[in-house]
Amino acid sequence: MRPGVAHDITQLMERYILDTDPSVLIFATFAGLAAGLVKGVVGFGMPMILLSGLAIFMPIYTAVAALILPTLLTNLQQAREQGLNNAIAVMSKHKIFIVVMVILIFSSAALTPRLPQQLLLGILGIFIVSFSVFQMSDYRFSLSPESHRTQFFFGSIAGVAGGLCGAFGPPTVAYLTAINTPKNELMKIQALIYGTGATLMFFGHITSGIFNLSTAPLSSFLILPCICGFWLGSRIRNTFDQKIFRKVTLVVLILVGANLIRRAWLM
Repeated sequence: MRPGVAHDITQLMERYILDTDPSVLIFATFAGLAAGLVKGVVGFGMPMILLSGLAIFMPIYTAVAALILPTLLTNLQQAREQGLNNAIAVMSKHKIFIVVMVILIFSSAALTPRLPQQLLLGILGIFIVSFSVFQMSDYRFSLSPESHRTQFFFGSIAGVAGGLCGAFGPPTVAYLTAINTPKNELMKIQALIYGTGATLMFFGHITSGIFNLSTAPLSSFLILPCICGFWLGSRIRNTFDQKIFRKVTLVVLILVGANLIRRAWLM
């Protein structure tokens, strides 16, 4: 990065902090810490929690832009920790899932600014509530890993959810669990898909115009609280019952998802 670019980014951050209501910065900081903490403990939920929290007091498009850099950096870090050994061979087993996800992340990202805010709130709320209820039910199903239809179906859901709100993680976990991915392969492919999805979301929303010089400072501001929360969550992961923590997280997601639906259609 050229020194001039780094200087411009620093100036934008300073101006954003000075011009923003301190209560907004405090609330955003706590939302970032909470989202990172949940991801560190249970491995999912950061984009959904961060987006739901931020959308309470700012436009939904700004909230979508805000989660981009924290999501990108935490997922790339996760991919780096898992290592890139045999990455091409591992990802080739899921090539249809990945290709479909890539295409739909870009296309849904381009569509996002064209959706009315109320409609986008409703879509996100329905997705969050549906995912959380399904996870709480503990229902499990098994599908063939060779099925192209399975890869296409789950890749489509991951791509649309990723482009709209960065939530490509839950459909990815559902897919990898359904095809009974071996444990030693699960974490590696999951991290690689997350890193790929986050990178595509970043470029997709630069293209869509949602991530720009006006929204980038908030996203940059949230990097530190999200990473701190993620670090803390990974350290305390084994100090209490993860199943209970997971269920509490899902209950919270159901409530925030229901609130998004209320704001979309019942206000």
